[in-house]
Amino acid sequence: MSHAELLLLLQRQWADEIAPEELERLEACLRESPQWAAEAEAYRQIWQNATPPPTKAIEMDLDREFEQLMARIAASDSAFIAELPQAHKWRLAWWKAAAAAAVAIMVGVALFWLVRPSASTVHEEYAQTGHRELRLPDGSLVSLRQGSKLRYDAETYNRDERRVELEGEAVFTVEHNAQKPFVVETSADAVAEVLGTQFDLRTQGNETSVLVCEGIVRFWPQGKGHGKQSTILQAKEKARWHAAGQRLEKDAVPNLNELVWQTHRLSFSGEPLSEVVAEFEAYFQVDIEIEAANMHSCTHGGNYQLDDLGLERSLENLCRAYDLRLRKKDETHYLLAGGKCSSR
Repeated sequence: MSHAELLLLLQRQWADEIAPEELERLEACLRESPQWAAEAEAYRQIWQNATPPPTKAIEMDLDREFEQLMARIAASDSAFIAELPQAHKWRLAWWKAAAAAAVAIMVGVALFWLVRPSASTVHEEYAQTGHRELRLPDGSLVSLRQGSKLRYDAETYNRDERRVELEGEAVFTVEHNAQKPFVVETSADAVAEVLGTQFDLRTQGNETSVLVCEGIVRFWPQGKGHGKQSTILQAKEKARWHAAGQRLEKDAVPNLNELVWQTHRLSFSGEPLSEVVAEFEAYFQVDIEIEAANMHSCTHGGNYQLDDLGLERSLENLCRAYDLRLRKKDETHYLLAGGKCSSR
């Protein structure tokens, strides 16, 4: 291992940026060479005692500064070196190399603290089990769906705009502020911008969608910028962007049932009974069979607050409306038998 490689691996180790295979190579080298181990310990003391520079940006040409420093060292001791015996010259050359390495480490310390991103102001929220409700610094509310992640920088948030980054799906209820737009950027580079509204944003595979509950949202499926298409969405409008085909679709939606994971509410106004049952199946994670084929197309209207009613009470309401008989096969399987389409 060369001296330069040793210094590089040591610096990566102390900055917690070393790869496993690099760490294994470094440790093997230090075990096999007492000289390298002693030098590494000396450099470690220099690293630990180095005071991090202020976080304010410092304009300097580090390469030029280092070259000038080494030139001054060379000029000041050239006459002295010429008078030394050869053995002393060799030792002095070794210590000069060590000093240069120490300076290099100090430069590395400076670079590390100057360019290292400040993670202390970046907030990352993750919904690991179930969906999470969280409030942003401006009072806006976020319902983060299970498996989704939200990030924002507390230092810059609410300065000129309110910007967050989303992976997955979330419902945003945004506090109105005409001077500071609320901007959501997704992992697929899509951007949604609003002033004050409620909307759902989801990225899944090659598809990104926005569903507006209240207010107005402007959606840039390919990111915000010149020449990139966007669309304006109002309440109960949805846009879908298919990245593979570079296609944007916009539709009106009759209800907000796809947000049932957050609202726990289903609303129907003339949907077929088969679709109604499918919504119950998805929410409660069960199988519900409609025995009579002619009952599948019966239309249904009604509102269900599922966290209050539960599955069996919701199914009992359907049974009363259509003269159905409910039979529970086991904990996850139900049968709706008989019945006739309601005239209501």
